[in-house]
Amino acid sequence: MGFDKAKKILPLLWRSFPVQLMFTNLKKNQVIVCLWIFLFGFILFDWGKLFGIPYLFLDPEYHGKVNARSLFIMGLAFGVFNTSFQITCYILDSERYRFLSGIRNAIYKFTLNNSIIPALYLICFSWKFWTFQVERGLEEKKEAVMECLAFSGGFLWIFFLTFLYFRISQSTPLRKLSRSIDKRLRNLSFYRLSIMKRIRSLRGSGPKVGYFLSSGFRVSEVKEPQNGRRIVKSSDSFSSNHLAAVILELGTIFFLFVLGIFSGAAIFQIPAGASIFLLFGFILMFIGAISYWFRGWSISIFIGFAFLINVLYSSGVMDRNYQAIGISYEKKVPYNNQQFRKMTNPDVFVADSLKTIGILNKWKAKTGQEKPKMVFICTSGGGIRAATWTMRTLQFADSSLNSSLLEQSVLITGASGGLLGAAYYRELFLQSKIQNDVDYYERKYIDNISKDILNPVVFSLISNDILIQVKTYNDGKYTYNSDRGLVFEQTLHQNLNNALNKKIYHYRNPEREGLIPMLIIAPVIVNDGRRLYISPQPISYMTWDKNNCNATPDYKLLRGIEMSRFFESCDASRLGFASALRMNATFPYITPNVDMPTVPSIEVMDGGLSDNFGVSDALKFIHTFKPWIEKETDGVVLVCIRDTPKERPFRKKNNDSWFSRMMNPVGSVYANWARNQDNNNDMQEEYLTHSLQVPLDVVTFQYLAANELDDNADESKTENRASLSWHLTTFEKQSIESAILNTQNTEALTKLKTLIRPSNHNLATIP
Repeated sequence: MGFDKAKKILPLLWRSFPVQLMFTNLKKNQVIVCLWIFLFGFILFDWGKLFGIPYLFLDPEYHGKVNARSLFIMGLAFGVFNTSFQITCYILDSERYRFLSGIRNAIYKFTLNNSIIPALYLICFSWKFWTFQVERGLEEKKEAVMECLAFSGGFLWIFFLTFLYFRISQSTPLRKLSRSIDKRLRNLSFYRLSIMKRIRSLRGSGPKVGYFLSSGFRVSEVKEPQNGRRIVKSSDSFSSNHLAAVILELGTIFFLFVLGIFSGAAIFQIPAGASIFLLFGFILMFIGAISYWFRGWSISIFIGFAFLINVLYSSGVMDRNYQAIGISYEKKVPYNNQQFRKMTNPDVFVADSLKTIGILNKWKAKTGQEKPKMVFICTSGGGIRAATWTMRTLQFADSSLNSSLLEQSVLITGASGGLLGAAYYRELFLQSKIQNDVDYYERKYIDNISKDILNPVVFSLISNDILIQVKTYNDGKYTYNSDRGLVFEQTLHQNLNNALNKKIYHYRNPEREGLIPMLIIAPVIVNDGRRLYISPQPISYMTWDKNNCNATPDYKLLRGIEMSRFFESCDASRLGFASALRMNATFPYITPNVDMPTVPSIEVMDGGLSDNFGVSDALKFIHTFKPWIEKETDGVVLVCIRDTPKERPFRKKNNDSWFSRMMNPVGSVYANWARNQDNNNDMQEEYLTHSLQVPLDVVTFQYLAANELDDNADESKTENRASLSWHLTTFEKQSIESAILNTQNTEALTKLKTLIRPSNHNLATIP
């Protein structure tokens, strides 16, 4: 009996409208389905976990909090994406189902029957969000349930507004307006061809549909229009509905454009996950609008549009210049070998070296020791994770050494987020010397540096950068484009209470007087791989080696250029300190590469591309001042603060897929990029250790998640590491802060105490 029932039910189920629409999506709308696959993959399979993408959905922050308001905003954004999905599917597929022209509220009923995928996502999201929050102890069960309801509420609110819009669009005045617009559009040849194709489609035989869900989830039987007159009427009905749908899409795109104008306002710093929903919705709207206007020519139009954009970018018409704040872009500096040769002046090399030796003499006098240990702080890149870990490590180690760490430090180098955290700590250290009431060991400073930067940056990307940029920004002297790079800096100033809202020249005297360690920012020039050395001090000795003159022909290879000298005519000393840090912390697709005022144009990006750990620049400095170091110090200590372990367990995955084997030659190079940098740095350390007449010690602090160095641990069961992102969840912040107390870092701190020998070896005052 059960088999007989199944034989009767399955054909009816197959002929149902929801199943047929699901099958149509899988068969025809693969691009749309791919967007859904990405959204499901982010929350169910942790796609993009390395960069923290799943956490943007499962722990969405709004103004620093995960609450019902942030989930409601996520629901609104998901509602916009779902509306785009439904409208685009209606434009693409509705004419295959002629019965829709004969029912009231056709778009609403189409949406109801096309909701299998959105309903599944709504269920999966709520389940994963609740599980994530409760299992990690971030929220109580009741609180997580209320937030899931808030997400659903935001989604339903957009659904209600969309339904209301289409009800209004079916009113007599708007239907007349729609017919009038449609009549005018018929004068266009491609639109007439679209109409004829629509009528032929309606006359043809579409998918067999027997039943559909009607209002109140009632099952109704399908009644197909038969005669030609009704078919023409059906075409008019579809034209009216399609035009209303396209108007809604264009209105939504315009609304996003308007929001982009006010993207800097705090109220629009929505969760990054919501911005991803909006981005995917924008893509669907674009697909829907093009498909409505050009029908069968859509693919050709997409290809032509992509080609046109490429030509416009290549010709410079649509070139997006992302600028550094503070310098002038009115005058362009030649970037060529002739200009480089001017930078290799031996007299300038000697003069700059003598000035730095003057700084070193003041540093030594400040220590009060006959032969002090010279400390270098090298920090690794890694977004907010690295910035927070660097801040936590410096606070803990410096307080354990009774403030001896920064007092005996000469130079800070690094990349990306690590250098950002070190710069913030150095600024607080400077403020404490000027204002006695600044306690740079306070917990609030870790809270500040770990605040979200990603939300406003991603929203600016969606609402401003991929559309038409209309806003500008004036720093008091020059005017710049307002883009997500500027939003990054403004958000950073807001998070840090404007601590780093300074120009490069503001640090010239404090460094020169030895009040604070020197700090060198060295992003990479994309065009040729050279470093762009940014410092308030003249440091030509970092860009080339005066003593290396044994090459034939006598090429003086310039390994980098000085920002202050090369761009002196562009007001280089006015470069914003935050802009310099941002240039050294570009993250693919999030913070853009910065264009420099040169001919030909060059771009700079994350210094981690050359050395993600800052060690090579520190070793170059040591090599340059080797005679002074051997005479005046008791040795060198490299304090390396890494947000990744230097040695990782080798876990070979068995039964690699064919795709993995195909990607292995390229993927292995990328995966071992940091390891290759470590090998190069270790080799330089070895050479310098043998040639240096005083000891060179390396003390490494590493951010390690639980069981991360255990060779026998199940990789799937080890504690989740904080992601490489400009956003951290609550549990990621806890993971970073607790890592300073693990065995490896405790041993590192003990070794550092013996090397620096502070006057009192009390335990750290920071818990």
